[in-house]
Amino acid sequence: MEFAATIIRTGKPHLPGRKIPPMEPFLPSPDRHARSLIAEMEEERLNPAAALVDHLRNRRAAAKWTRRHGQRLVRETFAALAELDDFPPSAHLWNALHPDVPLHCFFRTKRDPVFRVLKFDYDGHVITIHVEHGRSSLVTEAIELKRDLQHRLGLHRRHRQV
Repeated sequence: MEFAATIIRTGKPHLPGRKIPPMEPFLPSPDRHARSLIAEMEEERLNPAAALVDHLRNRRAAAKWTRRHGQRLVRETFAALAELDDFPPSAHLWNALHPDVPLHCFFRTKRDPVFRVLKFDYDGHVITIHVEHGRSSLVTEAIELKRDLQHRLGLHRRHRQV
């Protein structure tokens, strides 16, 4: 059993004299994310009507931007936003490229922390997205993402309005 666990953790079989890396550095982040999801599920259970309205709003927002720009481009943009260093919604957008996760899960139109897409423009290599995010005081940002030579999206310009 230890052999299989070693392969899963390191990707390589344990060789004599080789130290096995500890799992502790990898555990806090998924644990923290799972705890926040469980807390949200408990809130939804306390008020199912509000949860349903939130769910429908998020699905509507996702459908709007998917209809205009396509699911692939929206997911790719969210993944690029998740890679920004000082962008608070990146905690919710980190797995935007996973097709198994419905796109509406990344939109948070009313529930804290809010993440709304106000405007989304795409012209070839440059994407300009205006987002609103935050908890009690919302911050509006205009973020310009540009494709590099490897065709990956990266930050080109960013303007924050409080």
